[in-house]
Amino acid sequence: MLKKTYWADGVLLFVAFVWGIMFVFIKEAVGVMEPLGHLAVRFALAALILLGGYAACGRSREQINRGLFRHGGILGFWLFLGFMFQTVGTQYTTASKTGFITGLCVVLVPLLGALLFKIKLTRITGAGIGIAFAGMAVLSLHISEPVAAGDIIVLFGSVAFAVHILLTGRYAAHHHPMALACVQVAAAAVLNLAGAALFEDVGQLLRPEIWLNPLVLRAVVIGAVFATAFAYWAQTHFQRYTSATHTAIIFSSEPVFAAAAAVVIGGESITMQTALGGILILSGILIAELKG
Repeated sequence: MLKKTYWADGVLLFVAFVWGIMFVFIKEAVGVMEPLGHLAVRFALAALILLGGYAACGRSREQINRGLFRHGGILGFWLFLGFMFQTVGTQYTTASKTGFITGLCVVLVPLLGALLFKIKLTRITGAGIGIAFAGMAVLSLHISEPVAAGDIIVLFGSVAFAVHILLTGRYAAHHHPMALACVQVAAAAVLNLAGAALFEDVGQLLRPEIWLNPLVLRAVVIGAVFATAFAYWAQTHFQRYTSATHTAIIFSSEPVFAAAAAVVIGGESITMQTALGGILILSGILIAELKG
């Protein structure tokens, strides 16, 4: 079991790295195409990859049943909400700030666990949550603008991701990881496509000039293969060998990777305010998850 725990830690850390650099890729891609359409294609491609992986499982495949579709659909709904808010919000803020605010989902895991599932919340964890949200305030508050709209939208996504982590911890042990990952990603694809049909120009999905744009291609391919198909199979599979809180600790490295990618790849400059807010958020995360 110890060896499996080390494997789980390593794989989940790689997932956090991929998610971190994706903030820059997504911000560049949604400057070319609309966000829900982009997410619909990304999740549809990822679902096909996962379906192929599931078909290759042979006799180890899980029998399709209502429980699988119910749990996968619930996870897919929260996945859809998380990425929708994150992707829409990143259009109105920087990639580095999006990464730090998304990292708040880590401290939201124990907070929502206490509210939804009556998991005991200690004082030190509560203090860490308070420090992390103080960091959010430092990151987002300005004299001329009380709260940056993009930051608040991304925060809604953080809440959705926290619920997704909690529910994955409850559902993962009951299903084949490839099957559960496939169903939830397919559900997210359908919901994003429905959203794009209602609120966006779906004709964009048929325009060759969009798909020939290297920024869109990079975001869709890396996003579908590594940040979605591999990531959610890995989370579903390896979270069985660790706790939801431990997973959240590992995922706390995601905003660090996001900030580094924003500077190195995206050409952003990290202001003193962003750095201070990010340090407070990360400090709060570590205090909350490592119990001081």
